[in-house]
Amino acid sequence: ADLQQQLVSTSKEYHQVRANISYQQRERKSNEITKREMEKLPASSDSKTYMCVGKMYMLTSRDDVMSQLDDSITKCTKEEEDLSGKLSYLERRMNSQKQNIQELTKSAAE
Repeated sequence: ADLQQQLVSTSKEYHQVRANISYQQRERKSNEITKREMEKLPASSDSKTYMCVGKMYMLTSRDDVMSQLDDSITKCTKEEEDLSGKLSYLERRMNSQKQNIQELTKSAAE
């Protein structure tokens, strides 16, 4: 019963990590698209750019918005890499727990 509980707990954590990876991928792609569109604007134009701050939008220079997007893309990429490492660890752990359960049931049957 204890092994089964550990497997269920690991499985839940595995699914949460997969969801977090998907979120980070969507966030990174969204920022990359926004950055590509911002790059189309001329650097010296009088275009007004706004950055979302909580529930409001604040007038911000194009360079500040681009810098913030770069930082966000870098952060999402690093987080995605970290979560991928955690995901592979959880996969190995789940496989090990499944093997332990199978060995236990085989020894109990004998």
